[in-house]
Amino acid sequence: MKNTTIIRATLRSEDLIPAFVEALSDCLEDHSLNCDSLACVKTHGEIQAELGKIERRAENKGYFESEDCTWDMEYLFERLNDFAPEGCYFGTHAGDGSHFGFWESDSDED
Repeated sequence: MKNTTIIRATLRSEDLIPAFVEALSDCLEDHSLNCDSLACVKTHGEIQAELGKIERRAENKGYFESEDCTWDMEYLFERLNDFAPEGCYFGTHAGDGSHFGFWESDSDED
């Protein structure tokens, strides 16, 4: 998953939120294969429930200009970063602020 693009060439919340929800759903699905503890299963369930809430909020008129959207974007960034592979982070590409994905961290910062 190192250096993997999730979405690029947009900063519009209406583009980013669905792409981040899908990416986080994929991460949960991939990770659930190795999820054998009750705590892990509970955490996955909580994240899945929050993704459902985000998707429902996104259907509301004015959502993408709302504070809820800002909080949801922050939540998605944090959770995606939680699933970043060792030595990587989730965020924007160092050379392009509208290119989102998983990127290898500089070795100096690890």
